[in-house]
Amino acid sequence: MTHHPPIKVRYYRTRNRLLEKAAGVGADPQQVGFSDPRLQEAGRVFRQQREEYPDHVDRTFNKLTALLAVCENFESRRAMTAGQIRDIANGLSRQGVQFGYPLLSAIADSLAQYCDATAGQSDRHLRVVSAHVDAMRAVVTRNLSGDGGAVGQALMGALSGAIRKF
Repeated sequence: MTHHPPIKVRYYRTRNRLLEKAAGVGADPQQVGFSDPRLQEAGRVFRQQREEYPDHVDRTFNKLTALLAVCENFESRRAMTAGQIRDIANGLSRQGVQFGYPLLSAIADSLAQYCDATAGQSDRHLRVVSAHVDAMRAVVTRNLSGDGGAVGQALMGALSGAIRKF
């Protein structure tokens, strides 16, 4: 049997300076809190943004529809335009959950992945992209929350089937 020298282990506990960064040097953890007015203002701003989100996202859907028209009318610009569609879909994927539309995020994520794989190579691919945009618009128009229930499952199933088909 081989003899191994003992291993020394040292544990360095670094001081958590987050409290000092947030509340100032020498802050007492028992006394630190965020003022109620600031929290209330942040909540008010978020609620306002959440209420305005359907209008904001509708403008984004209009932009996606315009980009699809570019793809349909200018075949030479499809790859570049598909990249723009993918970038917008990535943004929508992140926003949907924040504003209460996780189904929108799932559809946008599917669209972003689809655009990565196909880059709008044919008219059939463009129909799948268009179906994604229509589905996202329906989620917001019908205010489908959560996973959308049976309607959401049907939408995701239809999109998955269209992707497999093309």
